[in-house]
Amino acid sequence: MRKKEKIIHLEQAGTLKNFISETEKMNITHLKISGFLNSKDFDFLDDMCSSEVEFDEDDNHSIYFNEPPFLTDLDLGDCYLTDKPYLGDFTYYSKLGKFVCPKNLEGTSDVEVFENSMLLKSVVIPETFKEFGYGTFMNCESLEEINFPDKLKRIGSFSFCNCTSLKPIKIPANVSIIESAAFSGCCNFEKFEIEESNPHFSVLDGVLFNKDKTKLIAFPSGFKNKHYSVPENVEVIGDGSFLDSLIESITFPSSLKIIEGWAFRFCKNLTTIDIPDSVTEIGELAFEFCSNIEKVKLSNKLTVLKRQTFSGCEKLKELYVPASVKSIEETALGWTHNLENLVLNNGLEEIKDDFKFTKLKKLFIPKTVKKIQSGLAILGRSEFHKIEYEVSKENPHFCVINGSLYNKNKTRLIAVFPTDKNQFIVPDGVQIIEDFVFADLDLEQINLPDSITKIKHRCFEDCAHLKKIRLPISLKHIDFRAFDNCKSLGVIEIEAIKPPKITNPSADGWKFVGDAKNLTLYVPKESLNEYKNAFGWKDIKNIETLGDF
Repeated sequence: MRKKEKIIHLEQAGTLKNFISETEKMNITHLKISGFLNSKDFDFLDDMCSSEVEFDEDDNHSIYFNEPPFLTDLDLGDCYLTDKPYLGDFTYYSKLGKFVCPKNLEGTSDVEVFENSMLLKSVVIPETFKEFGYGTFMNCESLEEINFPDKLKRIGSFSFCNCTSLKPIKIPANVSIIESAAFSGCCNFEKFEIEESNPHFSVLDGVLFNKDKTKLIAFPSGFKNKHYSVPENVEVIGDGSFLDSLIESITFPSSLKIIEGWAFRFCKNLTTIDIPDSVTEIGELAFEFCSNIEKVKLSNKLTVLKRQTFSGCEKLKELYVPASVKSIEETALGWTHNLENLVLNNGLEEIKDDFKFTKLKKLFIPKTVKKIQSGLAILGRSEFHKIEYEVSKENPHFCVINGSLYNKNKTRLIAVFPTDKNQFIVPDGVQIIEDFVFADLDLEQINLPDSITKIKHRCFEDCAHLKKIRLPISLKHIDFRAFDNCKSLGVIEIEAIKPPKITNPSADGWKFVGDAKNLTLYVPKESLNEYKNAFGWKDIKNIETLGDF
């Protein structure tokens, strides 16, 4: 497109729209503004910078380059901001190639100001600038040049994440805060450099540490060696510090105590992790999507296996969880598709992970376990999966009947492992069916005893083959979403004289059992009118008496 320039001077902030017509707004390629700007002007500039984007089914995007707006060069270097000296979110997949900041700008807000501006190559920062907010230049893959002024104090999380063309920058002396993954994915960074007079940070072998080198802050994404040994005396590996690193192996020191969250996320070349016994804490998502890890040795002082610690580690086949671990949190081992052997030891007290999408064939629950996530180890109906389930005879809280998990006195059904793909019979005496127990299963028939009093959260969700179910006379409570997405469900028989209470009612836009136009509810004759007027039950349009059925 042919270059279209415009130069504007604003004596009064908030008047930019008076100087640019609607046609110019969409077609100017180079804009230089002097004078005074405020947030109203940036709202106007937002329209000049934000492009239409198309996303495919894998969430990949492409910019409509041949459609307006066409602004590529925005120079605000002779402008003063009159309200607040911070840039907010004013671009969305912009076509900007060069941006000169206002001369009194002090920082960018925590709103990913230039995120996904994939054509942005050059940014000029004023000497007044003090902080880069969260994700300021995230995914700006063409960004090559940017200056760090001497007054800079803070570099926020993901500020330059995936700026793959960015050349290394020496960190100024006044920078006191560098947050997680600030430079992750900057593959041109073979080593960090920092002003020697900086009192907060130091560099050793190109790796960024706090001043006394007890915490590793950031590992350069372009580090040339395949192996890295964390130095002795390091006690903490910071959150996001190795995110997207290409290293193939790492050695931890005996001084290490904490590996923070996201620390090694997406380190796809790591194959083995040996965590020393000095480590007492590993943060959430610490090794998530380390897709080539095959072997993990955990610290014998670790107390919690946190959320998504090893999720997405597709080659991990076995894991020994030491006796020091008290809790395994939700999805700690999510999507470990090849995990076949999980060893749990006495000392473990809580299991929140449902171990979805693993290849576990046998799971032993130690005597010390007090709490287990309901629906444990249930897989999607597309992959009917049975696990040999065993509970220590000394465990005072749980027991097993035909491979299914119950509380010790057999009044609560916690997880099922059907031996018959088509049918499951809940034993007499069970009073409560816990959350998600039958979710995603291929079962065509589920028989409930007359002892059932409560059916909890989304219990039968996605039971696509379930066509009919009988709810017993004893039922008092049923979850609002118990039958979410049961597409084949055509008949519910219920013998309870008083309509069971619908628990956990959802938003107004939701209905009990969803689209119930093909569903018929059969109720006791004497209760017909009551069901037709009861909350939730009245959403079922076809309600008839049991005698008719």
